[in-house]
Amino acid sequence: MCSEVHGFADEFNHKFIITAPQDFENNSNESVVLVVRAFPMYLGSLSTSWLSVRAQYRTEQGSQAELVSDNNGIIQINSIASETDIEVTVNKVRKDGPAPFRFYSFHANFPSCYMEVGPTNSFIAPVPVKLRASSALTRVYFKTLLPSSNNAIKITALNSPSVKFIDVLSDDRKQFTRYGIDEVIPGMPGKNVFFSLVTGDAASSAEYELLYLAVEYTTSDGKAPSGGGGKGGDSTSGGTSNETKEEGSSTFYNFLILVLVLLLLYMVGGSFYNYTRNDIREFPDYIPHSNTLRHFAQGSTNFFSTLKGNRRQEYAPVNGYGDRAGGGRNPYDL
Repeated sequence: MCSEVHGFADEFNHKFIITAPQDFENNSNESVVLVVRAFPMYLGSLSTSWLSVRAQYRTEQGSQAELVSDNNGIIQINSIASETDIEVTVNKVRKDGPAPFRFYSFHANFPSCYMEVGPTNSFIAPVPVKLRASSALTRVYFKTLLPSSNNAIKITALNSPSVKFIDVLSDDRKQFTRYGIDEVIPGMPGKNVFFSLVTGDAASSAEYELLYLAVEYTTSDGKAPSGGGGKGGDSTSGGTSNETKEEGSSTFYNFLILVLVLLLLYMVGGSFYNYTRNDIREFPDYIPHSNTLRHFAQGSTNFFSTLKGNRRQEYAPVNGYGDRAGGGRNPYDL
């Protein structure tokens, strides 16, 4: 459950199995919701003209059941055995080309699992406004993992005007704090933020709402992340140390560039002076300190030549050629 599957209807990865939640209460305000949509979105009006999904599973009474999605690509399962396998098949409605899809499954109105979202993995799918069995509003549960460099998130529900609040769950998942859409939500770096939202409202007559949930990682304006000021202080201290290192490296590079520029100006100016005032016209004689540079180059060449010659003398004889431990003449010598 709470998984995302990509594939091509009737062609690739279109048959798979998911497991029903363990804590599912049948015939209540909960529901197992399966959603399939075309990918990318411009392939049609959601999945209406392109895709259908079929689910086979075992009910609470032990009998086999099968459901087919509605015109919106949605299946709602209200009676299912705990932790049973749900066999899912995604089919094409039209046969005139490939139909890539994205499939989602979640446990509505109960946090048995959480769909993972992030800046590079937005949730875009039709979600039923109300559950068919009980007419209860649909609550969907998500999670996102904060990187170590951020201590807050910002959630945007694009194209979903009815979604006005985000409920962030506490660590024990028994309480929640309500935030507005686009409001900065504090969290702990390196840990998951669990949250939920309700699509639609009680007065809505729509069957579904297209939920486009986008997540952005940010910082809470220098405030310590929720859960302890000590760790927040450590994080700030680490950031200051990194900034000091970066400033030191930048200062060294600037100094090195300045020295190289001054050296270049000195060499160009000295060469011009020797060429015009001292009437030295031969290259490289008019370059300042040319004799010193020439002697240095010759000395370096001699040094490497000597080193190369010493290395050649270190090679051992191969296949009996040259001197041998037993002495005597090489039989191949003439």
